[in-house]
Amino acid sequence: MQINETQATQKKSAWRWLKRGILILFALVLILPALLYAAFAVISSLSRPADPQAAKKLGDKLLTLHNKIIVVVSAHPDDVDYWASGTLARLHRNGNKIIMVLGTSGEKGADIPNLGKIREGQQLKAAKIVGYDKVIFLRHPDRGLKSDSEFKSELRSIFKQYQPDLLFTFDIEKEAVIYRHSDHEAAGTAAHAVAPAFESIKDIYQFHTSAPNVIVDVTSVADVKSRAMEAHAYRQEQNNGLIGLLGFFFRLFGRGDRRRFGADNSFEKSLGVKYAEVLRVVPNRQ
Repeated sequence: MQINETQATQKKSAWRWLKRGILILFALVLILPALLYAAFAVISSLSRPADPQAAKKLGDKLLTLHNKIIVVVSAHPDDVDYWASGTLARLHRNGNKIIMVLGTSGEKGADIPNLGKIREGQQLKAAKIVGYDKVIFLRHPDRGLKSDSEFKSELRSIFKQYQPDLLFTFDIEKEAVIYRHSDHEAAGTAAHAVAPAFESIKDIYQFHTSAPNVIVDVTSVADVKSRAMEAHAYRQEQNNGLIGLLGFFFRLFGRGDRRRFGADNSFEKSLGVKYAEVLRVVPNRQ
């Protein structure tokens, strides 16, 4: 009798632990991604232009430029396509020349052999889609890019060769809260350090910012932006696990439109802009 009671107690204990395990698994699989999605939404709402109307006017003014030379300094393939390819596509359509400079080839982005070469090829494919006139790979170590004298000297030579009118790069002073990366900071820091020596550069447009003051309407090139992101096909192999669950929540709450990658669709009611990219512009040599 005592043995049966002991076995019954053990079964009840095991059942309790099983239920706890199921609840923990449920939390990890469902609740945690939901909380992360909510956090992303809150942070995104806080990183909005203080004056959207004025920011839209600055974006419209940017899109009137033509026959300018624009240099973009980034860290990895797909960085710029995510945050600013819509803006750059529209600028290219206006006859502006766009030179993209990549500090690294992103070879540590996933556990895939020869990933650096693969990502370079995918970036060149995206460049044709968006309209980048030149892509320069500097091939510094991924996750080891430094704002050192070598990197700055390379940027200085490129700026001297092309004499850009505008510079696009990462915002390092008011960086966005989500997904901070040391390579991004190094790319932005080096670009900002070199730019003041070049009088041709009038303004610096910064992406991945927490304090945007420019809204660019990229609705007309939303499919271009989407195809550019899809060119970085190595990412599809990572579309599982937590990332896949986050994608589910974005689709569930109406934010899963593939054209929205890196774009903001929260200005449609207030400004009539279905898809936007946000930037922070500062004058060079300030």
